Amino acid sequence: MKRLILKNNLILFLVTLILALVFISTAFYYEKRDMHRFYLNNELQLVKQLYLNQGLNGLEGLDFNNHIQVINSEGNLLYDNTSHPLSQLPNQYQYLVHQPLRMGLDRVYFEPVNIFSDEISVAQQVSEDVIIRLTSSEFTMSRIINEAIFVSIISGIFMVFFLDLLTNYYTKKLVKPINEITFSQDYQDYPYVELQPLLNRLSNQSSKLDEQVSILASKENELSLITNHMAEGILLLDEFDHILMANPKAREVLGISSANINKDVYRIDHIMMIIDAINDKNSQKESNFEVNGRVYRLLKNPVYENEVYVGLALFIFDITDSALQESMRKEFSANVSHELKTPLTSISGYAELLKAGIVKEDDIHTFGTKIYDESQRLLELVNDILKLSNLENNDLMKKQKVSFKEILHQIQNSLHDKLERKGQSLSVHLDKTSFMGYQSVIHDIIYNITENACKYAKDNAHIQIDVLNKEQEVLIQISDDGPGIKQEDINRIFERFYRSDKSHSQNIEGTGLGLSIVKHSVLLHNGSIEVKNNDLGGATFTINLPKERELNDHA
Repeated sequence: MKRLILKNNLILFLVTLILALVFISTAFYYEKRDMHRFYLNNELQLVKQLYLNQGLNGLEGLDFNNHIQVINSEGNLLYDNTSHPLSQLPNQYQYLVHQPLRMGLDRVYFEPVNIFSDEISVAQQVSEDVIIRLTSSEFTMSRIINEAIFVSIISGIFMVFFLDLLTNYYTKKLVKPINEITFSQDYQDYPYVELQPLLNRLSNQSSKLDEQVSILASKENELSLITNHMAEGILLLDEFDHILMANPKAREVLGISSANINKDVYRIDHIMMIIDAINDKNSQKESNFEVNGRVYRLLKNPVYENEVYVGLALFIFDITDSALQESMRKEFSANVSHELKTPLTSISGYAELLKAGIVKEDDIHTFGTKIYDESQRLLELVNDILKLSNLENNDLMKKQKVSFKEILHQIQNSLHDKLERKGQSLSVHLDKTSFMGYQSVIHDIIYNITENACKYAKDNAHIQIDVLNKEQEVLIQISDDGPGIKQEDINRIFERFYRSDKSHSQNIEGTGLGLSIVKHSVLLHNGSIEVKNNDLGGATFTINLPKERELNDHA
């Protein structure tokens, strides 16, 4: 702005200076010319009087700076105060006598000359055939202009310096209110009235822009709030495979940092997991990949605008649980098939021998016993599978007040013979408590864990059951004094058909579903179960069953 103002001021100054120079020079010229004519006319009258009184002789010896000429009516030069010989100027002045002769006696004639001419002449007819002419060469327009130009240049130098200072001052003063404009202020008192219509329009546009920015910010916040809290990962790429957006889940899974945004996607940590999907941009595809022990499904969706590829949207879903469930389902199906096949094979084999009649009469009872035992094992397995299915589907009766005393008494009676055969002992501790739940399910929880302790504990071992009443929960602890459970097996003992002691699994009775039933039974009561090896060398199962609110308040 400063340069523009200075430029305009300089142009205005130059135009003004030129116009002033022309006007002043012209005015000064005409004023000077009139004065010069006045003095020249006075000299002419003096020369005229001398000529009329003394003739040409009276003109001799005049010490005038001006050029004096006496010319007759024929145009012949009678007198010239210059050094030109008269013989060299015959008939040279014919053109100088016509206008004075036409004007008559006593009329002064000033010859019209160019303003840039260096001469000015005045002539008068002094007798019937004589004309006197005076010419001065001291006054010219060129001289006036040259003097004016010199003065103008000097003035212009100082004026340019002054204009620069003045421009700096007024530019700052002019720009200051503009720089201080805020579209929230009232423009009625704005110092520049000319700018008020513009400022009003800008204020309206600013209000609309603020409103639109507010709407966009709100939508961006909503989108960020949604994407930042999504369990799924979202990754957006442009047509050049630069990362436009990645929500926190995508950054976590693929190792994307803030420095990767708007950069090449091939720089991220786990690019090899998704590189095939990125390179194939022509179709929607799904693929699975694994990072840090978790399984993810990648859904790729190319984005087109007017049939032109503009980017790629990638959605990442954590399917670890479903993949694990699918793996467990397959493993369960395989285990069920194996567990069902084993007793059925035995039953079928013994039955086939009996059918063929090749079994001795003394062995019929033995074969029948084996068929019965295998069928009971098969029935127990089917019952456990059905029980597990019922727990998963919550296909149970209504809750009731649980009697832990009755449950513990039944378990002691049921396991009495097994404990006695191994010389093991079982002791219980029961706090008085009130708990709403499924009594048969809680019975299965305590029975299955206690029976497992009886199976796997050494001979003459001691098993302890504690039912503790807490303010917000019922705590059930079942412990034995050895052997414990290997740490790598603790995380898997609740899987279906999993047995930690593979070498003795054939000698230990059971379907392999007991602890799986325990886990689902505990979850059914919104509880938790924890397994740790204790200081006695055995294992301790701790079951936490939260009390219902109304019962807790009543207690």
